[in-house]
Amino acid sequence: FIYFSSSYVYSGIDSNKMVGESINLFPKHNFGLCKLFFENLLQREHSNSIIFRLSSVFGNGESLHPNAIEMMSREAINEKLITVWGKGKRKMQYVYIEDVIKYLVTSPKLAPGVYNLCGDDYQTIDETAKKIASYFNVDIKYLNKKEGETIPKLNNQKLVTSINGDLLSNIDSSLESFLSNIK
Repeated sequence: FIYFSSSYVYSGIDSNKMVGESINLFPKHNFGLCKLFFENLLQREHSNSIIFRLSSVFGNGESLHPNAIEMMSREAINEKLITVWGKGKRKMQYVYIEDVIKYLVTSPKLAPGVYNLCGDDYQTIDETAKKIASYFNVDIKYLNKKEGETIPKLNNQKLVTSINGDLLSNIDSSLESFLSNIK
């Protein structure tokens, strides 16, 4: 089995830490708790499985639950404005859909286990919003609303070294590719 879990299994851990796959987990977010439950069940019943803990996935195509990048991009196109909750200090880590597909295709080369599947970049919502706003030449409006939880930065070195150092795309090049196709 290949299971797509979530970085939310790391919820509740100090956001100033970098987290690897072997850290003890006690998610405080219900989504993370559910994902961890199924990780544990899968590992118990099918020990030869691969579990990818995904950060926020973005890319072209249809998504049931758009992430921050897609939502800000669509808002920039449709409303000619991007709204950010609070000051945009929440940090996020993203992974481009093409990287997810690349690692899914190469997964038969991986040893069974858990892998963080995420980019190296870890930036604030404000930084991301400014890149998208600049691309579409729109303004950003900051709302007096509570920002979402910052999940700690995921360490992806286990995955990268398992595939002989094949690095993931950086946020700037993958964001540029996404934005050029979303219009």
